[in-house]
Amino acid sequence: MWQTLRRWLGPALVSAIALVALAACSAAELEPAQPLRADSDSGIVILSVTRSGMRDFDLFVWLDGPGDWVPRPIDLRARSQARDWTAGNRWDASPTSEPEGRLVVLKLEPGTYRIDRWSGQSEDGGFHGDGFDIHTAPLDLSFTVEPGTVSYLGSLHIELPKELDYLANIRVATYRMSVDDQRERDLALARSRFAEGAAVQIATRSPQFALAGQDIRYYIHNRKAGDGDFAMLHRP
Repeated sequence: MWQTLRRWLGPALVSAIALVALAACSAAELEPAQPLRADSDSGIVILSVTRSGMRDFDLFVWLDGPGDWVPRPIDLRARSQARDWTAGNRWDASPTSEPEGRLVVLKLEPGTYRIDRWSGQSEDGGFHGDGFDIHTAPLDLSFTVEPGTVSYLGSLHIELPKELDYLANIRVATYRMSVDDQRERDLALARSRFAEGAAVQIATRSPQFALAGQDIRYYIHNRKAGDGDFAMLHRP
């Protein structure tokens, strides 16, 4: 659906719509006090979202599924207290062996879901020092939610370089993304965090992601104070 909107409306308008979605409706995450239990009309998926390399920007992974007219964001914000894992001696980068990230538990309607992209933004840094926006080339990652089932999808890991190429809009710059099996770490945290988690049966399901481990292009638009450009609307 996201790619269809881009073709019909153009990337700039679709990005503006996505900003509205970010402000109004994030992905349907369970609160810690809620039971880790799926109903006959819903399923629960457990995953972690982590990143290594350059991390000094807010990251949004866009989830698109049944009934969504625009994708909903799963956020991983820079220096947020909501992170479950932090590592590395540098405040702006994490080593690949010690990524930062958090556990995500979603209660969703049955059906097929897609993650076609992630994006990010920072109020400082970039080529001019006034901030930047970053986003990935299309991803095409998908998974299925079954009613009455609690499923573990794995750890969605974004492996960026330690330093971003701020000219990535005009020359090729790449990163890698994988879905790793971190079931012992992730499920132990999920069972301890949510009500009824200790006894629930959790199935393991691997998402479909053909680009896992391959070089994927990312793009950056640099903000410049006073240039009159609404940077968030710029996408190649």
